Amino acid sequence: KIRNYDFYLSYNNTTKKDQKIVDETKLGLEYDSRFFEQLSWYSKTDLENDQLEEIDLRATSALGLKYSWIENTRYKLAVRSGIAFRFEEYGLTNEENVDALAMDFGLEYSHNVKDLLSLQSDITFIPSVEKFSDYLISKDTALVIPLDKDANWNLRTGLDGTYNSTPVKNKEELDLKYYMRIIYRLK
Repeated sequence: KIRNYDFYLSYNNTTKKDQKIVDETKLGLEYDSRFFEQLSWYSKTDLENDQLEEIDLRATSALGLKYSWIENTRYKLAVRSGIAFRFEEYGLTNEENVDALAMDFGLEYSHNVKDLLSLQSDITFIPSVEKFSDYLISKDTALVIPLDKDANWNLRTGLDGTYNSTPVKNKEELDLKYYMRIIYRLK
C-alpha cells in the first residue's frame, strides 16, 4: 500500500500604498491510499478565511477515487473524482451563505525536468450538485527546486488561483497569486 499525506498552512497579507490587497489564511489536509494497482481513495479538506473577499469561512471537503494514469520516473498523471461538500459563510448580512453538496473532479500532473527541477500542477473543479453553474475552479502550478541532497527541503515557486462563478457582490471571480514557499517533506 502507498499512502500520501499533504498538510499545508499559509497566511498572506499584502499592502500596497497603505491599502490591503491580500488578507487570507488557508489550511488544508489531503490523504490518499492506494488499494489496488493504480487505484486509490482520497480525502481532502480545505479551510479559508479571506477578509478582502469578505469570506469568514470557506470549507470544502471531498472523498472519492483517484486513478494514477501514468507513473514513470519522469512523468506522473492522475485523475480523481468524488463527492464534496462546500460551505461558505460571509461577513456580509445581505449575502446568503453557501451550504451545498458538490462534486470534486481533479487532475494532478508532475514532470521531473531534471534532477534539480520539477514541474507540478493540480487543477480542481467543484460544481454544486443542485446548480452546476455554481462552481469553484482552483489551480496551482509550480516549479520545485530541491535545496538539499535528500530533497527534504524544497523551494516551490508558482501561480495559485481560484475562480468562483458566484462571488460576493462587487468582488471579482478570479483570485490569482504568485508565490514562493519553502517546503519540508517528511519521508
